[in-house]
Amino acid sequence: MATANTSSSFFPSFSCFAASVMYARNGPVDRRLVVAAAAPSTFGSEGVGSDGGFVVAPEFSKRIFSAARGEASIASRCTNVETSAFAIHYPADLSAPWAGNPTPAWKHEGGQLTASKLNLASLAIPLRALRAYVPASEELISDVGPLFDDYFSRTFSAKATYLINDAIINGDGVVKPSGLVTAPGTVTVSKESAQSGTFTVTNARKMAAALYPQARVSGDAMWIMSPSALAGIEETGAGPSGSRDYSGPRPRLFGIEIWESDAAQPLGTAGDVVLFAPSTIIVASRVGDPSVAASIGLFWDSGQRAYRASWRMNALSTWSSTIAAPKGSAVYGNAVVLQSRP
Repeated sequence: MATANTSSSFFPSFSCFAASVMYARNGPVDRRLVVAAAAPSTFGSEGVGSDGGFVVAPEFSKRIFSAARGEASIASRCTNVETSAFAIHYPADLSAPWAGNPTPAWKHEGGQLTASKLNLASLAIPLRALRAYVPASEELISDVGPLFDDYFSRTFSAKATYLINDAIINGDGVVKPSGLVTAPGTVTVSKESAQSGTFTVTNARKMAAALYPQARVSGDAMWIMSPSALAGIEETGAGPSGSRDYSGPRPRLFGIEIWESDAAQPLGTAGDVVLFAPSTIIVASRVGDPSVAASIGLFWDSGQRAYRASWRMNALSTWSSTIAAPKGSAVYGNAVVLQSRP
C-alpha cells in the first residue's frame, strides 16, 4: 500500500482528516484545514475529452427528448365508443326535432291518437387501422433500456393523433375516415364578393348562423382553424365588439372555443376553418388501443427486434344530410366550412 504524504500541509490518512474536521466544530481549527494552495497552471477537465474527460461518464437522460409536442386530440371532444369487434353498429335518430317520427300532435280531450313508427337507423362503423413498424437493434434497445418503449409509445400516439385529426377534417373515406369537409351533413358557406385569401369575422358570423342552433346554445360547438386562418382573423380587426375573447386558455369567437390544428388547410382553402358539433361525430376505437407490441424473435440472426404499434379506429358523422329550418329558408348542418378563396 502506498504511504500517505506526511508533509505538514497534508493529512497522513482520511481518518486523521475526518477527526480534524470533527474537532474543528467545537475547538481549535487544525491549520492544515485552512492552508491555501496556488491554483495549478494545467489540469485535466471533464469538458475536454483529450484532457481525461472521457473517464467521467456523462449522465444519460431518463427520458428521450421530443422536439415538439403533439396536437390536442379533436377525437377526444367527439362521442367516443369502444368495441372488441371489427365494427360497431350505432343506432341513431337522423331526423330533425320538427320532422320524422314519432309525430306528436295536439289533441282535444278524448281525441283519437294516430300511430307513428320510430325513425331509427343503424350506423355501421367498421374499424380502420393506423399502424407503425420499427425494427431496432438489440444493442440500441438494451443501451436505451425502458426509455425505448416509452419513447416509441409516446411518439406513435402523437403522430397518430395528428393523422386522426387530419382524417376527421379532410379524410376521403378510403381506408381512413370520411372528413368533415365533404361530409353529407356539412354546409359550405359562400365567400364574400371578390374575397381572396382571407378569413373575416363576417365569414365567421355566417358560418355560425349555418350551424345547427342547438349546438351553439348547448355549448356543443367548436372551431377548428389552421394557424394561418387564425392569424387572418386576428389581422382583420373587423367584427362587432366582444366577438373575440382571449381571456381563457383557448381563444373564443362568438363564444365558441377555437382549436388550432396544422391538420386544417392553409388560409384560403376550404377546410382552413371548420365549425362543427363534436357530439355528432362518433369515434369508434378498439378496446385497449393504441397498443404497442415487441417481438424479440424476429430477425434472430441479425440481433434485431421489431416494434409494432396499432390503433384501430374510425370516425363517422351522424348526419346523413343537412336539414331545412322549420320556418324560413335557412339550412343547417352539424358542420360548416367556408368556400375556397384562392
